[in-house]
Amino acid sequence: MPRRLPVIQNEAPEDALVASRPRFQWILIGAGLCFAIWAPLAIVTTPLGARLGARAVGLHADDLARGLAVVPPNARTVFALVSAAPLLVSFLVASLAAGALVGRFGRRARRLEAALGGLLAAVLVSALGFRGVAGLPVAAIIGAFSVLSLLGVTGGALGGTWGRSGR
Repeated sequence: MPRRLPVIQNEAPEDALVASRPRFQWILIGAGLCFAIWAPLAIVTTPLGARLGARAVGLHADDLARGLAVVPPNARTVFALVSAAPLLVSFLVASLAAGALVGRFGRRARRLEAALGGLLAAVLVSALGFRGVAGLPVAAIIGAFSVLSLLGVTGGALGGTWGRSGR
């Protein structure tokens, strides 16, 4: 007859700390996670977006990078939208992953906190456009913020729901 040892289940001090964490902290954690996941994705997808944008307007990406070709004025909007698409998709993926982590490990956090974390991450990413280096007009920053906030809230809410179902 096999002998079984009793299993003592007590909560670790780390679990008690996570359980007692207020909900607003999960918003901050979600925003930080979203930004931390998005930053490497943005570094990888930016050259891809530039190549896709150049191809969409009929230019060679290497010529555009070397300054041998210029985007025509009537194709700048198409170039900008196609170039931004991979960055926007990567932000949606990052907010989805961050929302899933908040939903999974934030015991008191709900889908709302995951969605607000995505919104706060959109604020942080949009604030990068206000730096002097970016050189973006205010209208472009506001437009980018509105799209990023929509993607951040949607991805965070879906990720939060997905993370809560995995508990």
